[in-house]
Amino acid sequence: MADRFHCSSPKGGLYSFALGAFIALNFLIAKAMLMKDFNAFELIFLRSVTHLVVLVTFSSWESTISYTLYDLFIYLCCGTMGLVSWSVMVLAFETLEVGDGTTIEIGVYVMFTMLFGHFLLSENVDKYDIAILIGDVVGVALVGKPSMIFGHNDSQRQLHIVGLAYVIVSGFLCATITIFVRIASNRGTLDMKLFQIFHGIAGIPLTILAALFSSPWKVTYDLNDYLLMLAYQFACLGQTACQALALENDDAKNVAVPRQFRVS
Repeated sequence: MADRFHCSSPKGGLYSFALGAFIALNFLIAKAMLMKDFNAFELIFLRSVTHLVVLVTFSSWESTISYTLYDLFIYLCCGTMGLVSWSVMVLAFETLEVGDGTTIEIGVYVMFTMLFGHFLLSENVDKYDIAILIGDVVGVALVGKPSMIFGHNDSQRQLHIVGLAYVIVSGFLCATITIFVRIASNRGTLDMKLFQIFHGIAGIPLTILAALFSSPWKVTYDLNDYLLMLAYQFACLGQTACQALALENDDAKNVAVPRQFRVS
């Protein structure tokens, strides 16, 4: 039998599937919180504080990795782009359904990750990857619900276009972060603790600044609000941790399109 299945990276595949689950959970909880009158930047601030405080408090600092300015620049870029990506995605959920927004964001993420991985990291792209890429582009176009097919009135069209723009930017930034993390992994300087802490360092001051120009944050909370916040913090930490661990064990495109077995 000419074709055979082999495992590109069992551990990387496992982390990739976990990453997808945490992303879906994260978006679902974020949408639920927005429906309960949480401010979008309030969610980002909560996520940033969680990354910074939890990782600083519970991490052990015995790493012997020596970081250059270039390595720290990579971490700072990941943190800043992560903040912007989270922000625009949460803002998108104010005008898009969570299912549509999640599907488009992941589709754009997969598309750009495969392209960046091939051209910037020289990762191989075979006929199966090309088929996935084509299907991905078509799927994103359809889920985006173009007005020529589905029809929208003027106000709906404007809100829909804004939401789509936010989601596309989020997917593009997520793909860029993936490439940066993979570069750090290839250099042997990827540290999950530092990766998450830089997300918090970038997020806290910028979200406080954004709060000055946005609608007021929620000031009273009930038990369900606290439970949602705890669940959101768990999903955020899980997503970022699984992303770093997956990219430490597998190629960027395999993390974007999680599948353990490939045909050769």
